[in-house]
Amino acid sequence: MFKLGSPQLALFVRVVSSLACASLCFFILRDEINQLFSVWSKEEYGHAFIVVPLGFTWIAVSILNEESERRPSLFLGSFVLAVGLVINVLGGVVFSAWVSSFSIVIIISGLIATLFGSKSLFSSWKGLLLIALVIPLPPQFMALATSQLQLASSVLGTAILQFVQIPVYREGNIIDLGLLKLQVVEACSGLNYVMPLFCFSFLVAFSLKLKAMVRIGVLIFTIPIAIFANALRISLIGVTATVWGKEAAEGLLHDLEGYAFFILCLMMLAGCLWCLLRLSGDHFSAEWSREWRGGRYSFRNTTPSVRALIAILLILSGTYYVKIWLFEQRYSVETSYDVSFFPLSIESWRGIQRALSPEELNALKPSNYFMADYSYGSNGENSIINYYVAYYSNTQQYNVPHSPLVCLPGSGWGVDSMESYSFTPKDAMFRFTVNRIIIEKNNTTLLVYYWWKVGGRDVASTAGVKGRLLLDSIKSGRSDVALVRVFINVPNIQAVSDQDAVLERFISDIIQPLNKLIPLSGVDSN
Repeated sequence: MFKLGSPQLALFVRVVSSLACASLCFFILRDEINQLFSVWSKEEYGHAFIVVPLGFTWIAVSILNEESERRPSLFLGSFVLAVGLVINVLGGVVFSAWVSSFSIVIIISGLIATLFGSKSLFSSWKGLLLIALVIPLPPQFMALATSQLQLASSVLGTAILQFVQIPVYREGNIIDLGLLKLQVVEACSGLNYVMPLFCFSFLVAFSLKLKAMVRIGVLIFTIPIAIFANALRISLIGVTATVWGKEAAEGLLHDLEGYAFFILCLMMLAGCLWCLLRLSGDHFSAEWSREWRGGRYSFRNTTPSVRALIAILLILSGTYYVKIWLFEQRYSVETSYDVSFFPLSIESWRGIQRALSPEELNALKPSNYFMADYSYGSNGENSIINYYVAYYSNTQQYNVPHSPLVCLPGSGWGVDSMESYSFTPKDAMFRFTVNRIIIEKNNTTLLVYYWWKVGGRDVASTAGVKGRLLLDSIKSGRSDVALVRVFINVPNIQAVSDQDAVLERFISDIIQPLNKLIPLSGVDSN
């Protein structure tokens, strides 16, 4: 069918070998790919089903438009492929979905370099970056970005309502219109505008011949455009709810407003591009069209070498068996402790147990938890400490306890100060480190301490949590994490040091009871 040494045979061999390598990668990474499809089914990532095919098309166009001969780069390709697979395995070990998912982009880069050469890898960076833009962000970052966007949209939406003379009061993400209250929930944070709009602006900025200043400007304007459009949408919902009732702010009209305002986002982005082009003296020039018209294709001497294919096969096979060993052998240990049995009486402290709301439980999803208000003697309200511990027996991807800093802005709390804080517990010979923050809302000031227990060890930093998870999962198979948080009211700024002393005393008294409920590996909880 093909003549030996013909360009058609070279292309056929290259396509078949690429498909074979892609199929093997798909099999090894099937869990990560299934997780990606699950996340992409959500509203804020729904554009991924359009962006990913566009990204692969962009990669194919870039490779085909290489004028020089494409020679496989065995060393570079094998190195990048191996790095990507190692990162993928480590991401699975520390239960970081973002690390595991992002490693797929690195693995694709390694395959491109191995099969098509380093020049093809460097020329396809735009398509690779476009695909990377739809990789789900870390849950902590997503929660923080969502809360900040919620707050920004609420503030701006309230300002627009006040501008049109509608009486309104805002507390956190709740907009009070008098007869009804509108809550700017996560789905209305504007993130479902920011992410697809940023991908679209990237596609526009780099598929057209534009000056660097124009490209950067288009990308930068994406976020304020999305926030403004979302705030305008919230204010319109407030107007319709005021005039026609709460029902007008829900259902079909609510959904239609979402689509209409995304079109408005695209129109505003086009307007910004036009202004930037006028200011820079630039003009439109379709980069793809010019390249396709002037492309010189060459498939000679591009058939992947046997060594390259063997290297890919060995690396992928080795990774597959490593993942089997790690996830089927090492994670056979089931670790589950119940913190709900935490005592209500500790030394001189007496507690009254509290409960989370169903909405909070659904958002946090702990395996079990304990929350109570503890008081010491009869010192009054300012000595009451709220204590909360949430235990996660298995930190599956996208289900890890995040920092309280993620939730506070959306609840209307402002962070006055934040630091790492160490003290010596009572009758102890070691320093205990926590995260210390002071928050304020409506003339109420709280002093908050929080930290994590990973495999029974106390850890204050997020990076330390990931590192300890990695070590524990390899050594003992444990992957449990608990978030511990305490706070106390601060009557005035001069009382902060006194309240620090109260929290330090309380933590000194709860260390041993908590260690009994969540012991170290190999330590009996009884």
